[in-house]
Amino acid sequence: MATGGEVSGKERKGLCDTCLFSSTKTPSTLFCVDCKEFLCHECGTAHQAQRLSRHHKIVDKSDAPPEEVIAQLSALVACPVHKSEDVVYICRDHDQACCSQCANTVHRKCEKLDAIEDLIKSNNGNDREHELVNQMKRLSDFATGMRNHEMNHKKAINDSAVEIDETVAQSCRALSNAVDALQSSIALQTDQTKTQLLKYVDRNLTLIKELEENISSEMHQRDLVVKHGRKIHTFLLDMRLKQTKLPDLKKEKYKSSGKGR
Repeated sequence: MATGGEVSGKERKGLCDTCLFSSTKTPSTLFCVDCKEFLCHECGTAHQAQRLSRHHKIVDKSDAPPEEVIAQLSALVACPVHKSEDVVYICRDHDQACCSQCANTVHRKCEKLDAIEDLIKSNNGNDREHELVNQMKRLSDFATGMRNHEMNHKKAINDSAVEIDETVAQSCRALSNAVDALQSSIALQTDQTKTQLLKYVDRNLTLIKELEENISSEMHQRDLVVKHGRKIHTFLLDMRLKQTKLPDLKKEKYKSSGKGR
């Protein structure tokens, strides 16, 4: 064993804390979880032999827990009232862990005060621990099932939104095609009707032109008769016009009005 001199924090982690208390530098091989100290083999053996520390958990140095775990373990066993004391009892009346001081003061009148070590050794303690683990497992399985349910629900929502978008797009395309087809049909019918109506109009214009030419011709002939003939000539011409020409002109008028289609 080496001795003497100050020890740095980094160097201290590799040495036995108990030996350092005696100014002896001994490499550590063990770790006491309860005391949060590194120990050499000899100090570890002595630690387990002492009455106050024989129940402490001593592990190999390589298995020493991280600092945050050590802090959590210390917080679990610390008395809520006396922070420097470890809890050793469970008050059943208050369902609360307490140290020896609390047991003799706050809980001295409580009827059910059990030592934690006795509960751990009893079968009830083991059954309670087993049931607690089972309850946590059931909660974990429930949480997993709920997460899977919500993930499936999320996927169903996204798939439904995609399906709705596609349905709307298909409906829009079908509606657009129907509108295009309707426009084409109306345009075709319009062109056909337009062609037919223009044909009738052109035919009527031709008939009207012929009627106008015939009327003009008859009026011109009558003007010549009136100018160069006598009244008897005009009378006889008018009678002939009334009997023959005028009915023919009225027939042409009837045709040109479109009623003869």
